[in-house]
Amino acid sequence: MQRNEIKIILDGLLKDNKKRNIHISLSNRRFYNGVVLNYEDDKSLSFEDNKLGYITILYSSIINIEPEKEKWQ
Repeated sequence: MQRNEIKIILDGLLKDNKKRNIHISLSNRRFYNGVVLNYEDDKSLSFEDNKLGYITILYSSIINIEPEKEKWQ
């Protein structure tokens, strides 16, 4: 995905709550669940993964962004 597409999606998802949990899928079959810290950079976004902590994700490797699904019990 391109930066402008990701920015539009994140603006919509984070409109009401800047600390919303997000699920991000990457082209290398990895995925992350956590909170977006900053997405104003030109090449990457800052992300706080629930298990791994702080990571940087390149926009070019992102294939999908969606709200994190709640687990049913």
